[in-house]
Amino acid sequence: MITAESYIDIGYRDSDPPPDMVFTVTFIFPHAASGTADMRLFSKLKRLKSKLKELNKSHFSYICGPVTAKRVQLEQLQVCNLFPPNCRRLEDERRVHTELLELATTESAFYRQKAKIHWLQDGDLSTRFFTNLIGSADPGVKGCSVGCLKELLNYSLPSGAEEALSRVISDAEIKEALFQHGKDKSPSPDDYTA
Repeated sequence: MITAESYIDIGYRDSDPPPDMVFTVTFIFPHAASGTADMRLFSKLKRLKSKLKELNKSHFSYICGPVTAKRVQLEQLQVCNLFPPNCRRLEDERRVHTELLELATTESAFYRQKAKIHWLQDGDLSTRFFTNLIGSADPGVKGCSVGCLKELLNYSLPSGAEEALSRVISDAEIKEALFQHGKDKSPSPDDYTA
């Protein structure tokens, strides 16, 4: 059974969650829901969705801010380290540089995911052109028979291919196909990675 605490722990294994999130989740999760365990979890998560979106916007929406601030801090330390030895703080510079790299990696992953979502929503702008091209009938193709096409293509499926194409696909095969892609790739409708 998923409790409010275990739900919070899922996303924050290495750091403390924002206090607003703890309050929101512990306030909404205990409410009773009817139905199967899956339905109860679904209804609780559905109630949490809008609140978590607000929390996400308030705590994580301006991802550039911390990166910019850390970059300025690193530049100040680097300028300070250029002057005489009494002002050298090399350990601080290394620490801030490491923190900046972590923030920049997080920012890059965020924008990569955002671009992927934008691409999935808007798609390729020339899709309409190709759809219209395929959707219209070509008058030159009308007189072509199936036999003529078979002769031109000179290819037929091997025996047994019909069974392989119409068999039921197992969950294990689906899982294997999904997990063979890289961690930063998602399959598109034609199974080619974006």
